[in-house]
Amino acid sequence: MALLLDNQFAQLPNTNEVTTKEFLDSVSYLPPFFDCLGSKVFAPIKADINGNITKIRAVYDSDPAKYETLQKILEVEKGVYGSEWPKAGATLALMWLKRGLRFIQILLQSLADGERDENNPNLIRVNITKAYDQSLKRYHGWIVQKIFKAALLAAPYRSDFLKALSKGQEVTEEDCLANIRQFLVNFTATVDAIYEMYTVMNAELDYTAKLKPVQPVQPLPTPLTPSATRSVSAALPKAPAALRTLWILWHLPEEPNPLSDFEQE
Repeated sequence: MALLLDNQFAQLPNTNEVTTKEFLDSVSYLPPFFDCLGSKVFAPIKADINGNITKIRAVYDSDPAKYETLQKILEVEKGVYGSEWPKAGATLALMWLKRGLRFIQILLQSLADGERDENNPNLIRVNITKAYDQSLKRYHGWIVQKIFKAALLAAPYRSDFLKALSKGQEVTEEDCLANIRQFLVNFTATVDAIYEMYTVMNAELDYTAKLKPVQPVQPLPTPLTPSATRSVSAALPKAPAALRTLWILWHLPEEPNPLSDFEQE
């Protein structure tokens, strides 16, 4: 469990204040966690976490004494940004970062609690789904939710995921889960403290990001077959891979596309 235990989060003081430097030093080692999930579809979450860490660190480095704790960052920025707060600065970056951290926390806790799919006990789809539903789904539009659904199909086996967390070391599943529980003690307390801070300071923003309208593309033949899927590359030879992926996802069987997801607020 080298990925987690080598960089554990510090125990919080009785005040539950989170020291900025210690927090950044620990959280900076977490983005590779998403590599353990196998699918590149999780890369945007990893990139988002990296980006938000960079934004928070830039604010902290500008005046370490003033921004000694995460609480002080929010307090100072509230006065600096006025009516634009909390949708600005490190406050906004930390808001999105904590959601990514909650995803990790719920996923690991679900594994530690022994939650499994009875029909597929060596898969972690049920654990990933629980984590996504409770941490990120409400903030994502229809397309992103479709991408997540596709990512589940490429989720690693439970044994492979635990081995990846251990950086390839030969560790028994029982030892892996014991290490996860140990990591979760201070990590969960830290994430909970950040969420509580946002609640107390009324800094939480609860909205779903909207996408700008896009020019519709001609749909592929349905039902979607392997040959039809391969035809996407021929149909859109210069299109980004993400666009080709979305074209395929459009045909995944599910509820009709809610057009409101393509409208700006």
